[in-house]
Amino acid sequence: MSLRLTGQVRITFMAALATWLAAWCLGPLVDNKQFVLTSIPLIALIAAIGATLRALRTPWQVIPLVQVLVVAELTVVFYAHAQAGLGVLPNADVVTRLSDLFSRGVDISNRYGPPVPTTHGISLILTISIAAVAICVDVLAVSLGRAPLAGLPLLAVYTVPVATVEHGVSAFVFIPGAAGFLALLAADEREHVSRWGKQIARSGHLWNDRDRDRVDTNSLAQAGRRVGFAAVALAVVVPVLLPSLPSRLIHHNSGLGNGEGPLNITNPILDMRRNLVRPADVDEVVVRTDDPDPGYLRLTALDEFNGSTWAPSQRDFPLANAVQGGMPPPTGQAPDVRTKPLVYSLQVSENFQSSWLPAPYPTTSISVVGDWRYDVDNLDVVSANPDLTTAGLNYSLLAEQVKPTTAQLEAAGQAPTVIREKYTAVPLGLPPVIASTAADVTLEATTSFEKAVALQDWFRDPVNGFTYSTRRVAGNGIDTIVSFLTNNRSGYCEQYAASMALMARTLGIPARVAVGFLSPQLDQGSSNTYVYSSHDLHAWPELYFSGVGWTRFEPTPRAGTTTPSYTNGVGTNPGGNGGTGPTSTPSSVEKVNKATPDANSSSASRGRSGVAGSAAWVWITTALILLLALLGPWVVRQAIRTHRWATATTAQAAAEAAWDDLRDYARDYAVTWPTTLTPRGTGRSMLSALGHDSRAAASLRPLVSLVERARYARSVETDDQVRQHVETLATVMRDRAPRRRRLMALLWPASLLASASREWERIRSDLEADRVTGIDTEPTDQPVISPT
Repeated sequence: MSLRLTGQVRITFMAALATWLAAWCLGPLVDNKQFVLTSIPLIALIAAIGATLRALRTPWQVIPLVQVLVVAELTVVFYAHAQAGLGVLPNADVVTRLSDLFSRGVDISNRYGPPVPTTHGISLILTISIAAVAICVDVLAVSLGRAPLAGLPLLAVYTVPVATVEHGVSAFVFIPGAAGFLALLAADEREHVSRWGKQIARSGHLWNDRDRDRVDTNSLAQAGRRVGFAAVALAVVVPVLLPSLPSRLIHHNSGLGNGEGPLNITNPILDMRRNLVRPADVDEVVVRTDDPDPGYLRLTALDEFNGSTWAPSQRDFPLANAVQGGMPPPTGQAPDVRTKPLVYSLQVSENFQSSWLPAPYPTTSISVVGDWRYDVDNLDVVSANPDLTTAGLNYSLLAEQVKPTTAQLEAAGQAPTVIREKYTAVPLGLPPVIASTAADVTLEATTSFEKAVALQDWFRDPVNGFTYSTRRVAGNGIDTIVSFLTNNRSGYCEQYAASMALMARTLGIPARVAVGFLSPQLDQGSSNTYVYSSHDLHAWPELYFSGVGWTRFEPTPRAGTTTPSYTNGVGTNPGGNGGTGPTSTPSSVEKVNKATPDANSSSASRGRSGVAGSAAWVWITTALILLLALLGPWVVRQAIRTHRWATATTAQAAAEAAWDDLRDYARDYAVTWPTTLTPRGTGRSMLSALGHDSRAAASLRPLVSLVERARYARSVETDDQVRQHVETLATVMRDRAPRRRRLMALLWPASLLASASREWERIRSDLEADRVTGIDTEPTDQPVISPT
């Protein structure tokens, strides 16, 4: 038995190792690979639970249930600690919190292509996914002894990034998972081989008695390692050698590398930080312009906040919006706002691959090759062809430099309803600290513009403790913003822009987040040529004021950033410098030539509410299923007992019901129950097994006598104490059983499995008898012979 236990523990360890190595395949899906390390204790705990319960000879069906319950409790502790009772007890608030996180993670994964920001929602999804795979592998490889089948969930883990990562995944992502699976197969085969029998000799020498009980698997293991290594090597090398296979099958571009690779812009916020921390500051866009002080170069506007991230809303890019036909005027800008026309000629580096066209805001016309289209509300320009990017593009445009006066901004009235409803919408359940902080900061401001300036200055004032740093993990969801405002006031432009825009919305000021490039550097030896580099990527808030339109603000205390001139002198403005920060860029065209959905905030709120509500029901349903799986056997066992006694309407039936009940209790508590003895012989055997307990003897004798009379006497008198005799004997068996057996009798009674087995055998026997005797239920033309 020790040999078997050792082999099973070895397979359990290999199953956990294979799961962890396969989890590496999920790395290309997210920007933060820390989950690879944090998943180690989770997978180890699942393996330890499985090994422990198997050592206690727990039925294999119970093991995954216990593992699921433990994972569920860990999920509560790590993701909903503040909402749980005493920090660990699940309740309705926990379900709401987890369902909200889950829905946010699903929304991010649906909205963005990988790698996505590792928010709490994404982390929750990763935790659940890895735990589910670990449990499946543990059940298949160890409990059921089907290690080859365990490759299916491991393969599913690998296929996720292969199917979703745009440029494919690296071959080196495949190797760890494949090696782990081969190690699992090797451990499983070693366990099978070790039980084949005894070997007589090894290398011409007799073994001692202890060695004879073991099979030498070293040579087999060496051969297996050679074959496994060769298989993995071939799987990696063959795609490279076959020219018919597309290179993307083995090519993976992380977007980071050594800082010399392409700068990919698919996810605005995420890509911004990743490129800000690139070791090399690479020139990306060269601009020739008559503007003596060119400013921010915009890629897109993130106009929707779903609680997890700022992102572009669902948009319509019909053919009529092609930039060759000219650009519409900016939304909300009155004719009396002073503007200055500017001419730009832009050349994009081959390294800069974006679906969004860099352009100043607002742009009035663009001359560019390819199918580029604009969004009416945001005036950002996007490629309508998935294969068309900005890499190596040359184009020219006409733009306007908007120069509003402070008086015009101060006098701005309420925004139109369609603007106000869409751009002041906030997620349901927004933490009150965000709105209360915004209200405190703007307490002395009287107009919307003064409130906006107060927010900007609050972030930039060194007294308030905000610092710029790209070391902060990417993120702009609710949890990140709350932490940024209340705890660690260190972040880069993503957190500053996202926080100010959300706080402005709570004050009723329409707001969105813009992503693009910060002010460029003048090219040496030229008076009108400027260069935007990868480290100039930036995010900033844009707030709407009637009569002026969308207006830029700068809350980030980054070096090279200054507050717009129209905000100087309003309230207390410290101006400011700072550090460096990233930005993000939306993925590809979301809708081309598709109808634009209604974007008012009430419908958006209802949509988010519906998602959260459906997610909550998913969690509730899952909890009910787990509870049913845990208590289901006990419920069925009680139902059988209740029905048994309810149908025992005669003395003979009551005696048989009591005997059947006693038999089931004996099986539940692992007390010997001979099936070939008479009731009296069975009673003697049970009394001996119970140590001749006086309580057992007092109840067993009258019960045996009653069963004998019911089976062999002409008549039997009713015994009102018959059921009490059974309960007394059950109590004695329960008291004598070890704790583990008592728990198993409650949660997974052996009598229930025996009843199911007996019923199946009865059905199988009936079917077999029908087959042998040739019973035919079809109509026949033969005459019916009746007795005469």
